[in-house]
Amino acid sequence: MSQLEPNSILFVYGTKSSGKSTVMRRVIKELENSNIVFFYYNLREHATYSKEEFLEVFFEKDKNKVVRNNLILDLKVFKIGIEENYDFSKLSLNDVFKKIKSSINTVIKNGKKPVLIFDELQKLKNIYFNGNKPLLNELFNLFVSLTKMEHLCHVICLTSDTLFIEEIYRNSSLKNASKYYLIDWLRKNSIRNILKEEGFSEEEINYCLNYLSLPYEIVDLIENKKLGLTVEETIKQWINIEKDGLKYLIDTTDLDVEKIYNVLSKFNNKIKIYYDKEVKKEEMRYIKFLVENEILFYDVVNGIIKPTSIIEWIAIREVLK
Repeated sequence: MSQLEPNSILFVYGTKSSGKSTVMRRVIKELENSNIVFFYYNLREHATYSKEEFLEVFFEKDKNKVVRNNLILDLKVFKIGIEENYDFSKLSLNDVFKKIKSSINTVIKNGKKPVLIFDELQKLKNIYFNGNKPLLNELFNLFVSLTKMEHLCHVICLTSDTLFIEEIYRNSSLKNASKYYLIDWLRKNSIRNILKEEGFSEEEINYCLNYLSLPYEIVDLIENKKLGLTVEETIKQWINIEKDGLKYLIDTTDLDVEKIYNVLSKFNNKIKIYYDKEVKKEEMRYIKFLVENEILFYDVVNGIIKPTSIIEWIAIREVLK
């Protein structure tokens, strides 16, 4: 990152709890003593339903243009500074962007390389500024300017909302200004090594490899073992919870239930399907419903649709019985 010239917006995407934020925080931690200045905005921790709330997340009132982010004390992360007496209510989008570019240029003049990171960027979709301008659209224009046009700053956007990624991926104005990086399920070797280090037996590990795919599952498994639960008991609980949740979702929707089951049946004997070969146009409505409710994961970049986890896949097959 420190050697590459900013040339495109990087979208890091993946299922919920796939480890996107963890990976990014690890990168920041490892580079905290480098010449990189990170501006990291974790939008999952804030409502960000309004212009004012967005500004409070983005700016820190201080006499300096670049201010240490007190919300992330364990990382070398900064916010953009704004004068103590500055009136947020009078800020226009142009004012916001001028402040951002001014702070970025300050970082560059100090011999540092700025990186903007937005975690769960899609939460800004419903915010509008002066003249009812959608904040997100204008931010993307700024990002393109900072990266592809002026090469001033790296911009990284994290999201678990794959329908949001679809919107971006099909946005012609971003087509040649964006790159995409998928954080997918954990590899079996990684799972094996972690569980081995945590003292799981070979029998337990081999059992778990049939079910685990996400980092938080490993954490829960380790905690539950400390509480006296076997791996079989823990995994059975997970499957039952996901199965009951899926059944409730189907029973309470106004959509055509038979068509939902038809979509789910595509996963009865396979764990993933290909959009261009196995999905009919009329089925996308039901697929998007299942994606919105975190049953399915739609990887629009690679044209793949699959359950959000192996546990979810097993739950789908249980519901289909």
